[in-house]
Amino acid sequence: MATTVPGGRYRRVDGTIVDANGNTLETPRAPREAREAAKADTDLAAYTVAELKTLAQERGVDLTGASRKGDIVAALEAAEKGE
Repeated sequence: MATTVPGGRYRRVDGTIVDANGNTLETPRAPREAREAAKADTDLAAYTVAELKTLAQERGVDLTGASRKGDIVAALEAAEKGE
């Protein structure tokens, strides 16, 4: 889906800004997939609590009793190690 970016010289196509010649421009905010890929190279502490809960759900990690961010991180790390 393409929409015109304010100013009219650029278009937004599937979240990417494109100029009149079809050149892709850098966007100030990366797509969700790129942000998640960048986080994959960092420790779990870089995630928000909401993101950690989503990650736990996707990985099938039980968060019963994990009410704080540190508890959630510990549960995810234990699951990665197979504990």
